[in-house]
Amino acid sequence: NHERRIVAAEREAASARQDAAEALAQATTAMATLPDDTNYISLVGYSRTQGLSLSHAVLAAHGRRIAAHCRAHDILIKDVPSEQWGAVHAYPRHILDAWFQDRD
Repeated sequence: NHERRIVAAEREAASARQDAAEALAQATTAMATLPDDTNYISLVGYSRTQGLSLSHAVLAAHGRRIAAHCRAHDILIKDVPSEQWGAVHAYPRHILDAWFQDRD
């Protein structure tokens, strides 16, 4: 009886950890999108919303190239707060859509 309660408690704790991880992922994505209706989004937010599953290193490499492209074409890059990195760049969603469409 004691073992059953321990197993049940472990299952409940595992479920709560999974729920918390999913909530954190959603909150991180929401935080990575500017709330001012400008349609700017960070690469982390874009990657999560599009299900790209790109590593931090790959996202950073894309970010350097996208930032260079935006600067070369006078496209505004905005910054959004990031708990993990302090601040990250946010790009117009249509730029990211085109960037990743061309890489399919």
